[in-house]
Amino acid sequence: MFNLLDITGNKIENRKALTNGSKNDKKLPVISMVDTFSFDNTEFLNSTFNMSLEISPKKEKILETESSINIFLNDANSSQFMIFSTNQGLDMSNCKKLSKIVSHISNIVLFNTWSQRIWSKESELFFESFFEYRCGNKIEENLSELIILINVQDSDESVIMREKISAQIKTKIDLLFKKAKKTNDISFSIEFNFLPHPKYEKDNFKGLCKKISEKIANHKTRMKSIRTFNEITISNLVEIVEKNNFEEEKINESVEEIIFSGTNGDDVVMIDSAFSTALRQSANYMAELTKSVDENNKIPGFGPKANEIMQNTLELFDNKVSSIEKKDFIVHKKQELEAIIDTSLSSIFLKQLSIIRELAIAHFKAATGNEDVPVDFAFFTADSFFVREAEDSVRTGSSWSYSAERTNVHNTIREISNRRKQLISEKIQHAEHQANAFQYLQMQQAQMQAIQQQQYGGGAGSWNIGAAYRPPDSNLNISMGYQQGRTNIQISMVPDEQASLLGPNGFTSGVGPANMGVSLNLNL
Repeated sequence: MFNLLDITGNKIENRKALTNGSKNDKKLPVISMVDTFSFDNTEFLNSTFNMSLEISPKKEKILETESSINIFLNDANSSQFMIFSTNQGLDMSNCKKLSKIVSHISNIVLFNTWSQRIWSKESELFFESFFEYRCGNKIEENLSELIILINVQDSDESVIMREKISAQIKTKIDLLFKKAKKTNDISFSIEFNFLPHPKYEKDNFKGLCKKISEKIANHKTRMKSIRTFNEITISNLVEIVEKNNFEEEKINESVEEIIFSGTNGDDVVMIDSAFSTALRQSANYMAELTKSVDENNKIPGFGPKANEIMQNTLELFDNKVSSIEKKDFIVHKKQELEAIIDTSLSSIFLKQLSIIRELAIAHFKAATGNEDVPVDFAFFTADSFFVREAEDSVRTGSSWSYSAERTNVHNTIREISNRRKQLISEKIQHAEHQANAFQYLQMQQAQMQAIQQQQYGGGAGSWNIGAAYRPPDSNLNISMGYQQGRTNIQISMVPDEQASLLGPNGFTSGVGPANMGVSLNLNL
């Protein structure tokens, strides 16, 4: 079974209107989208193909249906197309049939994978089978050119690492292409797109999806111009899918040869299903942790939480495959599952260390802000904090290490200390310069005073004199002084200071009303 849907995700119930020969049975290009895991690809479809799919509020899955095949039909605008997609990821039971369908319908294949498991045995089997069908069987002439867009989801690798990953995967696919028996003249190219998490870096994700959309449009235009772009009718696509319904296909001998011989096909399906289920559960657990560190928030007790995620995931896998007697393949898949989860948790651990590093440096800066705290003590406190928090973040039984980040913390603190010492030294030099400048100004001021004394005081041998006179029985007091070349005459009218000795009325006699005194100063 499969779903025929419009670009909003609603089922097209009236399939009779799309039967062969009807006016609605249009010839459209088909873009195939293959997911290595059961991704929530709603955001990818909406952002890349301008669709309007809604996310389920409970599970955040694109569609809550039993069918694993979806055909999206967009015939409402000038950019008409069909998208062949699956709800479920690749497993050993569906690789060959899925690759057969895709090889017969598409020039452009979107291969969506996960940054923590970019290449797998399922991926290798898909491309091996795909090239066998595409190169070894009679196909439409318009399928002679192939564009493979590998989209790495939830990627945070460096540019150098991305180039390395791209080169490795391209080499693997090239070898599979050369290995296939060729009866057709086929050419293909591979392009890589590294996408961030759509939930936590939404704008960046949408921008990159828009670039993918532009790449697809450019390829379509170019291939149409040279007539190497395939278009099929809706009824023809439906017929191909119905004839090659990979949900009902049992694993054949070639698949069993890739894995361990002697493993029952049904058991392999069960093991792969358990593997995918456990991996999805661990991804859900890690999503919130990833969000926390991406927002620069430290995760308290990350080590025990990582242990719990690993333990719960492996227990879920064991419970799903407990009824299978053949254990060799189970052990192999369990080891692969543990390695994938450990890699994912390790990336979160590295981000956690970066946050702890910044906190340790902040501790050091806060401690050295107090001049009474020795630098050595502040260094020891910051280092102890980093070691304590980093040790609490290590998963038990893992090979995780924080020694390199600890060395980085030490180097950063030393650099801060050296800069602080340099700053203090510059402040001291600045204070000395200010003191010297102040001393120079004082000397200049003293010299100016000396010059003034020479100018107004007549130089060496200058003299000062003063005299005062009060006429008898009067309130008039006259004083005169000569100092530093200036003459000062002061005339005041004040009561006699000795009035209290002159009789009972002496202290009451004054000049003017209210016994107010009058003074007059003349400077000549």
